[in-house]
Amino acid sequence: MILLLWEMAAWFAERRPKRDSIRQPTTSIPEQPPRPYYPEARPFLAEPFFDLVERRGYPRIVLFGLLVVFGLLLAIGAESSHEFWAAGSLARTVADFKIIVGYAPSDNLNYFPLSRDYTAISVSLGAALTVPLIFRNCTLMRSMVQNLVSWDAQSSDGPPAKRVRAEIEELNRSFERAGRSGSVICVALSVLSAVFLYLTFDRQGAFGALATLPSAADADWWASVREGHWIAAVSWLLVCSACCYIFIKNNVLGYCFLRFFWRIRNDAWFGVDPLNEDGYHGWRPLRRLLASVYVAILLSGLPAIVYGQSIGSSSVVYAAPILALLLASIPLLGVAPLVLLKVIGDRYRATQAADIRRAFEERTAQVARDSPRYWREVTEARTRVALVAEMRPRLFRPAVIVIVAALYVVPLVSFVTTYLK
Repeated sequence: MILLLWEMAAWFAERRPKRDSIRQPTTSIPEQPPRPYYPEARPFLAEPFFDLVERRGYPRIVLFGLLVVFGLLLAIGAESSHEFWAAGSLARTVADFKIIVGYAPSDNLNYFPLSRDYTAISVSLGAALTVPLIFRNCTLMRSMVQNLVSWDAQSSDGPPAKRVRAEIEELNRSFERAGRSGSVICVALSVLSAVFLYLTFDRQGAFGALATLPSAADADWWASVREGHWIAAVSWLLVCSACCYIFIKNNVLGYCFLRFFWRIRNDAWFGVDPLNEDGYHGWRPLRRLLASVYVAILLSGLPAIVYGQSIGSSSVVYAAPILALLLASIPLLGVAPLVLLKVIGDRYRATQAADIRRAFEERTAQVARDSPRYWREVTEARTRVALVAEMRPRLFRPAVIVIVAALYVVPLVSFVTTYLK
């Protein structure tokens, strides 16, 4: 939650970047070659709604409208079934929390109005809050490459730069395909996933330790078709389909951008700027993007893990496709960029160390080994190599990485062990 508030505050504090405005570097290197120009990525093409908001210049606050829309749909459905609140809702929530954590035994209350459907509430809230973060990720992706150039996190122009330009054009074509045919496929997969998830309630319910009698849990569920709550069931399916669509489209955007960096990983294009004052050797733009991505995947993944823990083992087959997608995408989108950055840093350090040794050998080729000048050159070369070896762009503190990993690993281990018993 602290990370979420921090990201939201940073987002609203920023001015809306203009399409052609690129931040200038904080340092300048004498006799630096001209920086190459790269076309912008167009991730907004991957989602028609985002493209409409961006082209029309709508206020970004409209992206939070899904909170209202989801809330209204769930409220209408629950009101139609006359099962919105449980008697003594606050006390009921406290008692349910004790049951979930194992502090108290189940009290055999198999009545689940909307106020007790914690899975639906948490998943809907997580999906609605993910939308503004996905939009922000698209904004950061758009000028990511040129911003890295402006922050001196690139090596030189030439053939590698030409390949990067070609890959950016291919990336834009991928975004365009994801926005056209990809959106139709995502809608179909989302509706199918929503139906499968609804079947988990029909078979055993998704209330975990709160429901001692699965069949009764389904009969007393606010969106149960068996009780004739058709409006509630339709509203639940609409919200669930929208949530699945958001999660799937978020993964599509991440895979497209990650594929772009993977395809150019072997090009001698990226670098590390030892003089950059941003604190991350020129990689601050990537840090901003990853921070937003981490919050988004936590908002997407944690409700999914909670849902996976709450359903019964006999119903997990219905939820397996969407759960597998989310659980696999979290480490892939969160860890792979850091691994690529480590590869880039290792390659830069090896190249710089080789250049220093080569320059040292050229300067001392005609110098006697027992002369003071030779040992001054040795000391200078060792110092420069030591400085290069310390250049490790750490985008996040280890404590932050450990906390984020724990928020994912601990529920995941609990989820897996539940079905291995």
